Amino acid sequence: MGSLYIERRQAQSAADLAAMAAAANLDNAEAVVAATLEANGIDTTRSLTVVKGHYSPDPALPRESRFRPATDPINAIEVTFSKPGRIFFASVFIDQPIEMEVRALATNASLATFSIGSRLLAVRDGLLNALLSAMLGSSINLSAMSYESLIDTDVQLLGFMNALATEVNVTGGTFNDVLNADMTAGNVLSAAAATTAADGNSSASAALQALAGQAGSASLGVPLSTLINLGPLGSASLAQPAPGLDVGVNAMDLVNGTAALANGTNQVALNLGATIPGVLSLKVDLAVGERQQQSPWVAVGQPGASVYTAQTRLRVVAEVGGSGLLSGARVRLPIGIDIAYARGTLSEVTCSNGDKSTATAKIMARPGVARAWVGELSNSSLSDLTGEPVVSNARIVDTSLIKVTGRADVSATNTGDTALTFTQADVDAGTVKRVGTRDLVETVVTSLLGNLSLNVQIGGLGIGLPGTVSQLVMNILRPIAAPLDQVIYSLLTTLGVHLGEADVRVHGIRCGTAVLVG
Repeated sequence: MGSLYIERRQAQSAADLAAMAAAANLDNAEAVVAATLEANGIDTTRSLTVVKGHYSPDPALPRESRFRPATDPINAIEVTFSKPGRIFFASVFIDQPIEMEVRALATNASLATFSIGSRLLAVRDGLLNALLSAMLGSSINLSAMSYESLIDTDVQLLGFMNALATEVNVTGGTFNDVLNADMTAGNVLSAAAATTAADGNSSASAALQALAGQAGSASLGVPLSTLINLGPLGSASLAQPAPGLDVGVNAMDLVNGTAALANGTNQVALNLGATIPGVLSLKVDLAVGERQQQSPWVAVGQPGASVYTAQTRLRVVAEVGGSGLLSGARVRLPIGIDIAYARGTLSEVTCSNGDKSTATAKIMARPGVARAWVGELSNSSLSDLTGEPVVSNARIVDTSLIKVTGRADVSATNTGDTALTFTQADVDAGTVKRVGTRDLVETVVTSLLGNLSLNVQIGGLGIGLPGTVSQLVMNILRPIAAPLDQVIYSLLTTLGVHLGEADVRVHGIRCGTAVLVG
């Protein structure tokens, strides 16, 4: 009977090898299994089955439920077969033939690093400094050229993690220990500065170091791991090589995300004054929802990993001087914007025979529902992101003789998933792909004015819409629409969100080796 034990162990070893070989070559799994079994001396099998499916390493699932046959995205192979056992002297005592069955389950451990947010394509003088100053609680003063260097620069993630470990005095721990350590915004920015300096990017390094000094001692309200999720690589020791982290993340995105974490109240108030010609006053209030656990901006993971933007609510109130019948009056334009979180989920990583040049990653991306309006939004409704905003009619003109109220609503509700496929060439080029509608992205104020319904009262009497005052109000507001659109666009992209859109980037694809999981 000892020979049966040895024979079964040999059969199990062959099944393990076959499953691992097939998991590394999912497209030709059946042929690979047959060839591997034959090469390992298994030439007689019964009931050989090769099942493709999806394996989830989720520890919350029972072990027997982690493999789901014929479920996309395919990342695992189950091999099962039986064969007759050979018996020698024991055949005298055993009437029935002995069948031995073995099973092996292997999964492909390929990973992708990916992020979601919005691209800041241009710098508006003074706006970024004002926003970052408010978020960090300090005085930020960088030139437009410095910001542009950050927009054009990637920070290498592995170098950044090692530099950050030095900044926060973590030695001998794991990458997750670093991300969960107590730190300030200055620590994060200093680590990014050291990383870009080591890569020879002096302009970006100087900008980051200046930001680190100006950010002061603003502590991060939550761990950096809420922004950066290293997935299975997070448990790796700092002393170990981590090839999956040899990717770059955008420096400006890192700055903005760090500033958002440092803003403990999640609310920002800006008084932009008369920064737009013709606008007497421009005030901005915004609220950013707290990032939930496991909702990072950038993630390293296998299929099933997700990244998110933050829920955002914005209130903008512009005032311009009146003319004609409205001379001496101020004309107000209160605008509100509500953007739900956008999500990107890694659905598939493919590597043909482990060849990195043929690697692809598929992201299922969904932009957040966006709504914009002309109307009044109270402070309590601005800050309470758990419910729908309560909006009342806008008070556009309010004098003792003339009162004008109005309301407009527009929305972007493209909430379906869109598949985005990134090749290794896309990764190398830093390609950013976008999903969603462009209807509201850069023309939200213009769109709102096109839908604005006005009600005019003179001396308490109602007047129909096609009146002189209505036309005068529209003539006063139209010239400020495009400049306001630019301000709102810059504010939202700095926060990493878009109106009804989402930008997705894959930073790296790692073609891993197959591993046994059952």
